[in-house]
Amino acid sequence: LILGQSCALVRYLAQNYDHDHVLLPADKDAAATADEWLNWGDVDLWVANLRSVYVAWARTPEDKWNRVLMDRLWGETHASFQIIDDILGRRPYLAGENFTMGDMSAAVAANRYFKMTYGNRPSFPNVAAWLERLKSRPAFVIHVWDVPLV
Repeated sequence: LILGQSCALVRYLAQNYDHDHVLLPADKDAAATADEWLNWGDVDLWVANLRSVYVAWARTPEDKWNRVLMDRLWGETHASFQIIDDILGRRPYLAGENFTMGDMSAAVAANRYFKMTYGNRPSFPNVAAWLERLKSRPAFVIHVWDVPLV
């Protein structure tokens, strides 16, 4: 089986190999919440906001930046991070009390966002604390945190 979409791959692995129900909770409502956050991180956070400014920042020479567009996108990205900062102020992980697949795509985007050196960024203390919790997971450190931005 070859899957070209990261969320489909995460779902497949969770459905077929997560026997302890860490990534995909056994409770159907909790599983749906985790699935919703997996999609939100990929679509609403990454594709709709951060990807465009990240690609422009990382792959375009600074003298060619469209700063008006990048500043608008950067601001929209802040608004998305405010959403998850508010959620993470009420619970330790996006989908609830435990790490699930719902944290995965937003965590990858957050890693990029916090490592970018473009513009000013509001303080998101709950997102920062969440990233620290995720850094206690060796797989997150190896496959996300320690991977250089490109």
